[in-house]
Amino acid sequence: LGAAAVATAAAAFALGRSGAASAPDPCTGGEAELVAVWSPQRVATIQHHLETMGGYGREQAPGVLRDLGQAARGWTESYQQACSAHQRAELTSELYQRRLGCLVRTKVALGTAIEVLGQTRRDGLDNALLAARSLPDATLCAQEDATQLAPPPAAIAARLPPVIASIERARILAVAVHPDAAAVAAAAARDAAHLGYAPVAARAQLVLGRVEAGLARWDPAEVALGKALEGAVEAGDDRGAVEAFARLLWVASRRDRPVDGASIIELVARRTGPAGAFGRALLYNNLATRQLARADRAGARRYLEAAQAEIAAQRGPVDLELVSVAQNLVLVAERAQERERLASAVVEATARALGEHHVKTLVARVLEANETADLGLARQRFAATCDSYQRHHPHLATAVANCFYRLAWLADEAGDLAAATEAMRRAISDPSPERLQAKVAELYVAARSATAGAAALQVQQALQGFLDEHADDKEFWKRLVAVDAAITFAQALTALGDARGAQRQWQRALTIAASLDPPLVQRRLARIRGALAD
Repeated sequence: LGAAAVATAAAAFALGRSGAASAPDPCTGGEAELVAVWSPQRVATIQHHLETMGGYGREQAPGVLRDLGQAARGWTESYQQACSAHQRAELTSELYQRRLGCLVRTKVALGTAIEVLGQTRRDGLDNALLAARSLPDATLCAQEDATQLAPPPAAIAARLPPVIASIERARILAVAVHPDAAAVAAAAARDAAHLGYAPVAARAQLVLGRVEAGLARWDPAEVALGKALEGAVEAGDDRGAVEAFARLLWVASRRDRPVDGASIIELVARRTGPAGAFGRALLYNNLATRQLARADRAGARRYLEAAQAEIAAQRGPVDLELVSVAQNLVLVAERAQERERLASAVVEATARALGEHHVKTLVARVLEANETADLGLARQRFAATCDSYQRHHPHLATAVANCFYRLAWLADEAGDLAAATEAMRRAISDPSPERLQAKVAELYVAARSATAGAAALQVQQALQGFLDEHADDKEFWKRLVAVDAAITFAQALTALGDARGAQRQWQRALTIAASLDPPLVQRRLARIRGALAD
């Protein structure tokens, strides 16, 4: 895409090649090109800004600055290699301009990530850190040489670079969940459409669709991604078409809509070569989630294994968006020991990339604790994760509450009812709109104190109403919480001496759990069957 304007792209890098008659090496200007976005002063400014955010910011500063520094060095080296190859006539002028166009995009991405990181507030820090670690790898710009896209008409070539820069800026803002992302992406899409160059217009719609999906605005996301898919196919941009289809598939799944053409896109994905590894991995992952929705675990596993193979074959850092592949592999593994091993590997990889206390690492730790068979170890892991959530991310109140909710059930299973009740009290604080787990937590705490009379009857009626509403819900996670409500109901009736009523509720819990994917409810099923046997 960035090969659009030969004259403009060349001008953007004039510093490194000016004065060729007097300078011994015309390709040494890479560092000077980056000084506006990456310099010792910018490093000091970002470090100071992060350190104002307390212990978590101070913990994250060294790692993210190291990664940004590596990205900047990779950019400088790629610039010098491209320039030198052109000087030696190893790159034609057309390929050289294509390479420079790629470097323009990666420079814009780096600058945008640094800008976001230097301005973010504490509640946006985790996403800003993700953006800083989601930069395109400049060392892979050589792969642009294989692009077969038709060049733009000469009349618009000079107007393309700022539009391309806006598209890349919008992409980084989308990863950072920045409030300006939607406006920047929409403006870039309008500008690209006015130019009438199909590859860039399709890319702009792809980024706009990604922004809209991140905001859960499914209708505009579906429209934008549909345009991106059509435009990429029309332009012959196979990589763009694969990514657009993969994202469209995911958006459509949020609304339980089918998307046709998967078998054709799979064939297109195979011919995108090494540069298409990200798109193929994303496509296989999203096809796997579709198979899971159809209860085809074996089919989902085949797709996820294919996605994992694409990730393993990539050179350089892997896009953090693809961490979901390893997490989904945990869910489709057949044996409990394998699920626990895979979940621990996800924790290790995420912590290495983002730090021990980043939100994505804590999400991985929750998955690991869920898959831990040993009850005592599972409690330890959840307790440590909940503590980390509370200390480093108190603004994520829903995540904090959900963590304590899961910890509460492990304590309950262990017979530590005081600890279970205390954890449930913390789970009640969930501020999310539906807060289904928080409602069950409230009823759990109420049932512990209401041991007779009108109060006990009121709790039972509330539990009955909750079950009537959610036991048969089409959304699996609501049925999962309904299982917990039935268990709470059964325990309350047991405490009141109503063994026959308790047996009915345990049986109801078993019926609901049987409708769910087994790995999601393995511990609950063991608990329910044990109670029914008793």
